Amino acid sequence: MQITCLRLMLYSFGGWLLEEVYQFMTQGTFIKPNFLFGPFKPMYGIASVLLLAVKSLSKGSFFLCAAIIPLGVEYLSGWWLKKAFGLQYWDYSEHKYNLNGLICLDFAFAWVVLAYAFVYILQPKLAKSLRLEESEEKKKLLWLLWAGFLGDVVCTLIRRMGGAA
Repeated sequence: MQITCLRLMLYSFGGWLLEEVYQFMTQGTFIKPNFLFGPFKPMYGIASVLLLAVKSLSKGSFFLCAAIIPLGVEYLSGWWLKKAFGLQYWDYSEHKYNLNGLICLDFAFAWVVLAYAFVYILQPKLAKSLRLEESEEKKKLLWLLWAGFLGDVVCTLIRRMGGAA
């Protein structure tokens, strides 16, 4: 469970970083709206953890999951943000073959490529370099990071729902 929580935070940060780089390359600025106050995009963390959970499937089944999981998480995230908070951070309405402007075929191909690169290239290197075995020091650090991440989520939700956080 510790490793899953660490991965969720790490890949949520990685997703934020990926979007900032993409924003810079396409718009010339690093400033991109974010739901959370901190540098995290949980939909990337969630999709990454789910992809790692299905990594051991056959190649064909994993290919299907590499398309469905990121698109599903992106669609559900966009739908929830729109329904719960009236927010829409992306709109694919102008793209051919889109679903409610929340997902589109163009980006589906990109997600499959990124999913394969993540699961078979990036994740093994990160796991090796981070040496994710458990220790008391890592447990304490993880709990501190997890508290900060969850604090960001809770404060963001309270503020966006009209509270004072």
